[in-house]
Amino acid sequence: CEGGEVEPFQALRKRARAKHYGSAVAGGLYMLDSPLKKSYANTFFQCAEALEQTGTKVTSRYCRGRWCVVCNRIRTANLMKGYEKPLSELEDLYFVTLTLPNVNGPELGGTIDQMTDVVKDIQETFQGRYKRAKKKGLQGWQLVGVRKLECTYNAKTDLFHPHWHFLISGKEAAEALVKEWLERVPGATIKAQDVRKAGKGSERELFKYFAKMVTKVDGKN
Repeated sequence: CEGGEVEPFQALRKRARAKHYGSAVAGGLYMLDSPLKKSYANTFFQCAEALEQTGTKVTSRYCRGRWCVVCNRIRTANLMKGYEKPLSELEDLYFVTLTLPNVNGPELGGTIDQMTDVVKDIQETFQGRYKRAKKKGLQGWQLVGVRKLECTYNAKTDLFHPHWHFLISGKEAAEALVKEWLERVPGATIKAQDVRKAGKGSERELFKYFAKMVTKVDGKN
């Protein structure tokens, strides 16, 4: 049409590309001898295989698998929509990344459990400090924001890199979060952590990790 493609058609093209890529991923998973074989088959053979249009609305059947590219895109969009208002109410947002040394496969589960426990401990520590400051009539601050765990895999080194992404309200809170992390995580270095002022669209940067399947290593996918 004149002036370019209409928006619904553009959306369908993007979904078609996601389906094409997702089918390759699901097909590979289906070939594995895995307890999840039936679930992988559901993604590969049935998820978004047929589209039904009623007026301008297009619907389909979805598998909702966490490994499904199409379903993760939908999940990401729903999360962004749900968090849009709460995040817009937070002031002075900072994007924080917390990392630790890479680990091998057998260590991954325990490392993620450790990372979760550390963040929970930091939250409790900050909450205690805020309550004590409030009792003394001081203007304390709280650790307020959202977080997302990402884990990447390097096929060259056969190592995993689990790390946290945060959107935190306030520079002081963001920097304190990094300080507490370094004190609690052996091997974590200040150079590997990152704190930067969150710009427009930072919430998209955070939630995109739900659908992200491939990342770059040495500038290559």
